[in-house]
Amino acid sequence: MIFPWQETSWQQVMRLRSGLDSSLDSGLPHALLFAGAEGIGKQQFIEAMAQALLCLKPQPDTQMACGVCEACHLVNKGNHPDLLSLAPENSQKIISIDDIRALINFSQSTPQLANCRVALLHDAHSMQSAGANALLKTLEEPAPGVYLLLQTAYPLQLLPTLRSRCQRVNLALPARDLAVEWLKTQLNENNDIKRCHLLLNIARGSPQRALSLAEPSAWQARLTVMDSLLNSQETISALALRMTDIPLVTILSFWHGILSDLSKLVLDNTLSEDFLINTDYYIPIANIVASNRSHGSVLQSFASALQMVQGSVRRRVAINHLLTLEDLLLKWQSILHGKQCRV
Repeated sequence: MIFPWQETSWQQVMRLRSGLDSSLDSGLPHALLFAGAEGIGKQQFIEAMAQALLCLKPQPDTQMACGVCEACHLVNKGNHPDLLSLAPENSQKIISIDDIRALINFSQSTPQLANCRVALLHDAHSMQSAGANALLKTLEEPAPGVYLLLQTAYPLQLLPTLRSRCQRVNLALPARDLAVEWLKTQLNENNDIKRCHLLLNIARGSPQRALSLAEPSAWQARLTVMDSLLNSQETISALALRMTDIPLVTILSFWHGILSDLSKLVLDNTLSEDFLINTDYYIPIANIVASNRSHGSVLQSFASALQMVQGSVRRRVAINHLLTLEDLLLKWQSILHGKQCRV
């Protein structure tokens, strides 16, 4: 199944499949790249599309899978012979050259049950460069009846030659009202609309990320990071130790949210909390701005430092979590408090 906000994208892809899109000669391209923000359901979308392609009796109006035929049962059980799904599930969170070789062999085989074969590549940006280069030949000379569906939140991390050989489909963030309504149905009734908006703010509008953030452990991690960065008087070493069990990518995401709020208030310190991401931390963020209104440029410089670390994390560069945090915290406290920091 797809999410409510994906219906337009589904119709777009089905137009490609039926040959109604005048920009293409005919039929569905052999390789499609689905790009969009994290937490909007890209994985579910391409899985639904794969099942629709393999379904023996797709629904005539939507072209979605029927869900009851033999092929659908096999897909749901995870053992359809004409479906291959790859994701970065190893300890290094990469899609290896061996994974890609398996995909290439799969694409060169004859369909066993359906009239086509479908390969899914989740988080395609996680491919090693050798694997990406190996995949190029398959994209250049595709076997008949083979569909390769890639999805990623970071399309620019893919090789340009690989991107150029795929038909790109952009999956957009849902409208806020639609996202709020979906989130309300997923959370228990005690969660009000204000909380839904806050969760979506922090998740940058991504409903699934917002839902994950509502989990007690994830929410506690956020409170730990926010209090450490905004309210704590502890030493840098103590702060870094307090956050050492929280994934660095999670810390950086919350940190970017604080910087965004600070930048807004630096430009206009009369803004109300409704204009911020972290509405529940309006007072400590506003107090930082009130104490020093001339730090817009240094905030931007610090944001660049965060982005460099974030890029290293995404490229799976080996990083010392504790030392990286201490270095960033030293810069952070110097910027915001304008005083010598205790290490």
